[in-house]
Amino acid sequence: MENNHDSQYSLRKEISEKADIVKIISQYVTLEKKGANYIGLCPFHDDKNPSMSVSPSKHIFKCFSCNAGGDSITFLSKIKNISQLQAMREIAETLGINVPITKKEVEQQKNKKYYQIMADATQFFHFFLKNTEDGKDAISYLQKRKLSNEIIDHFNIGLSPKNNELYDILSNQHHHLPLDMLEVAIIKSGNDYYDTFKNRIMFPLKDLDGNYVGFSGRIYQQSDEAKYINTPDTIIFKKGNILYNYSDSVQAIRNKDCVYLFEGFMDVIASYRAGVTNAVASMGTALTNEQIIAIHRLTNNVIVCYDNDGPGIEATKRAINMLLSHKMNVKTVRIPDGKDPDEYIFKNGEEALNKVLTTQTISAMEYLYQLEKVHLVLTDVNEIESFKNKIFSYLPMFQSNLVVETYIKKMANDIQISYDALISDYKNVVSTKIDYPQEYNNKNNNSYDNNLNNQPVVIKQPKSKKKYLKSERKLIVASYNEQEKCLYIENQLENNFVDKINREILFKIRMYYQKHNQMIDQEFQQALSEDEWRVLREILEDEEIPNGSEIEILINNVKEWPYVKAANQEALSENKTIEGINRLSSYKKAITRIKKGDV
Repeated sequence: MENNHDSQYSLRKEISEKADIVKIISQYVTLEKKGANYIGLCPFHDDKNPSMSVSPSKHIFKCFSCNAGGDSITFLSKIKNISQLQAMREIAETLGINVPITKKEVEQQKNKKYYQIMADATQFFHFFLKNTEDGKDAISYLQKRKLSNEIIDHFNIGLSPKNNELYDILSNQHHHLPLDMLEVAIIKSGNDYYDTFKNRIMFPLKDLDGNYVGFSGRIYQQSDEAKYINTPDTIIFKKGNILYNYSDSVQAIRNKDCVYLFEGFMDVIASYRAGVTNAVASMGTALTNEQIIAIHRLTNNVIVCYDNDGPGIEATKRAINMLLSHKMNVKTVRIPDGKDPDEYIFKNGEEALNKVLTTQTISAMEYLYQLEKVHLVLTDVNEIESFKNKIFSYLPMFQSNLVVETYIKKMANDIQISYDALISDYKNVVSTKIDYPQEYNNKNNNSYDNNLNNQPVVIKQPKSKKKYLKSERKLIVASYNEQEKCLYIENQLENNFVDKINREILFKIRMYYQKHNQMIDQEFQQALSEDEWRVLREILEDEEIPNGSEIEILINNVKEWPYVKAANQEALSENKTIEGINRLSSYKKAITRIKKGDV
């Protein structure tokens, strides 16, 4: 297969070889010459002894502790939290080398005026808070909430005026157009233009690249208005695509190789006050795949710290499931007395919150086990059965025999049932469990009654896996060759896959394109295992790139496979039962819905 990225790779190679890697890294790290190379403290982990080596002859750096390494472009990308392409362009400019503009950069350039509006609004709100009479009242309120001036400045907290001063400033002094201001929802229109946020403490929100894109405005005086008003989704603000404090905590997350995941921005601010700087928030929305992918770029270790109330517990369970599906290591921490971090630090102080966050984390499975054990009634056999089944439902998420054995032993001790009996029950549950969306479970259809009244179901011969495997391979080719198609395909497929190694390759392609605009073969190869690289090369050599009209068909084929596979297993079962016929019917209905595009 022809390599479409030769020119991109050659350009990167030229820039890397001409750049003075020692000079570039010396801007961020103190280097000491040792023989032909230089050594220094690695900035990508909490390095106590110099473990990073820089080779000017090979144009590379390497940390022998955390394994970070690469050329000057990789270093600049990691240290400044910018894309490889941005880093390449920055270095190229100093060398007088031209790097062609990409589609993503064109899009960012198009949105530049919107980013500037939000940056100017942020600056104005912060100035208004620090320099006006109204601001004094707001600062007094913040200080009562124990937010210092350092915190106010670090998070760029501001205040929106009671009138329309922002609109006047943005239009008259910064010369922004009303239509552009409307596009980012910083103003509204009626008979005239007026400010969206009035007399509220303003918390600016950034996207993953550090651009100001929205606000959350909180009342601080007695009012019947909503406690918070937030920027709605706009041309630059998509709530499900951002994480509060992400761009400002990148280095802390990388250094500690861990991130705390909170629900709201006030929790992140509280954790920062407590000395925990590697924290982000999902902004009160359900965690999204886009947010997980962003986290995955920085670390594989997540500590979920959502609220301890009913909705918070459900959100935690859902987050654990999603994070585990992305093969991340998940822990949790519960704030005592059911409080959120902001409440807890207000009543107990910064040291107390730091101690909770840093010393009271538990594994995700331990969290789920404790959650269910609270309701366990040992004198009620139905409650024991319910507890057992709930723990059984969690264990497969971890895909670990060690976790299974540990918690079945623990449960055996707690409910005073033999380990052998429980493991036997668990194996029966796992072997019969069909873990598909709820709407396809047989209890949600009437096939039982239909099958009793109609002719016996004719079970067709199982379908071949070959068609579905080929569809998945062709989607890999499409994803590998075009960033836009890759992101679309991954969003559509979610967690569906035919072959596990293909699924891992697809996921890593998406991860790569989240950080890079162009695929560079040799660089991407470093992200794959030997088996994954071998399979990918085989696919790229054997499969043609599918055209646009084929993509939807291929996606639906892959989404069909779990149901086809389950139907095949049911059809091959020697013991035909009404329940089995019901399951088979539900699988067929699911397949039909996928073909129609209803799923």
